[in-house]
Amino acid sequence: MMESVRGASIHTRSAYRTDLYQFLTRLPPDARWEDVTARDVRGFLMALSKEDYDRRSVSRKLAALRSFFRYLIETKVLRDDPMEGIPGPKLGRKLPRVLSESEMTLFLDGISIDTFFGCRDRALLELLYASGMRVSELVALDVRDLDLRSGSAKVSGKGNRERLCPVGAVASGFVRQYLERRNARNVASDALFVNHLGRRLTVRGVRFVLERRITRSGLAKRFSPHALRHSFATHLLDNGADLRTVQELLGHKGIATTQIYTHTSLSKLRQVYAKSHPHA
Repeated sequence: MMESVRGASIHTRSAYRTDLYQFLTRLPPDARWEDVTARDVRGFLMALSKEDYDRRSVSRKLAALRSFFRYLIETKVLRDDPMEGIPGPKLGRKLPRVLSESEMTLFLDGISIDTFFGCRDRALLELLYASGMRVSELVALDVRDLDLRSGSAKVSGKGNRERLCPVGAVASGFVRQYLERRNARNVASDALFVNHLGRRLTVRGVRFVLERRITRSGLAKRFSPHALRHSFATHLLDNGADLRTVQELLGHKGIATTQIYTHTSLSKLRQVYAKSHPHA
């Protein structure tokens, strides 16, 4: 059923079978699928709630039931769908991982620029944090896309929408040092950031760079390159930037995508409030 209806992976099929079996064990021993009602499904959900299943697990179990009963209806085994009118749990949006300003400074300051690749790594990570651009946008940059005099980089984002990203004084300084060393190596590529072969650095390459730098820094916190973009947005809002400005800087088409960063800042406010207010 799972293979024909959804083309699901072996892991998904295994999980769904487990979910269906769990539902089946909650029914009377002599129950048939034709006898299942919405009341049975609601009872199953109440039992999961009492057993403290998280919302994502409940959502997956509901998806398994929906797929199964849809299959039974399509194959004429059932006429009515007991899942009709059964809402799924609200999962909410997962807040992005963000480094504090002090953590970011500590991490970046720990990258030595004594070597060419140390200088490159510091420049690219400083640029990611200073501009808020996506990793895919960073690796697509050519040298000509940078204007360090004006402190900006021309970026081609999602949907080929072009925008200018800011390059602050600190990031500009490290990028200049990197470019000087890049020129001394006579790199032929147009790409701004290159690997040890002199070719354009890839998204995977940036991830490798970050993992290596995190390991060397001794930071207990693990994070992805995208966390630098999240930190950029959150730190701007924490320091008084308005949401529309942050939306433009991130290249978000709609402001709803940007609003998740306000929740991150709100969680920080709650932490401060809980520690400081006598009636918190």
